[in-house]
Amino acid sequence: MASGLYLLSCDGSVTAIEEVRADLVQREPVLSGTRRSELRFAGAKAMLRLTGSPVFVLRTDPIPLSLSDETTSIGPGPEHPIHAELLRLSEKAAWREVETKVSNCYQRRNGASENARVPLHVEHLTCDIYKLTTDSLASGEYALQIGSGKSTVQTFAFGLE
Repeated sequence: MASGLYLLSCDGSVTAIEEVRADLVQREPVLSGTRRSELRFAGAKAMLRLTGSPVFVLRTDPIPLSLSDETTSIGPGPEHPIHAELLRLSEKAAWREVETKVSNCYQRRNGASENARVPLHVEHLTCDIYKLTTDSLASGEYALQIGSGKSTVQTFAFGLE
């Protein structure tokens, strides 16, 4: 199994999930004094449609370490944790979005609001394999962002029927 995110089905089959692209859009409505940044995903609905509570399996690339003359590798693990965040997206006519930054003279917030964040349970199975689960999800559009250490954040999107 190559590194990436996989969907584990009830019958035990495993399906690879493709990473999606999101655009960072910054806007400041006229006379509002509030700047906002949003991640926007093309299309009103995600191409990947799921039912029930999904179970994801994440396989990371091992991180090479040099130990004396031997070279070995480890996954992110407890010493190099992954960061995974599940976000509920707002649905618009032609796109889906989540607000990631707000700033004005009264407030400054980086990251998605608490209303957009969905609890995600991450279980470390082996040095480079993680199981990601959630409690029951409402139908709607979601984005899963995963990063570890200094690596680039990967983004996956799905809709729940």
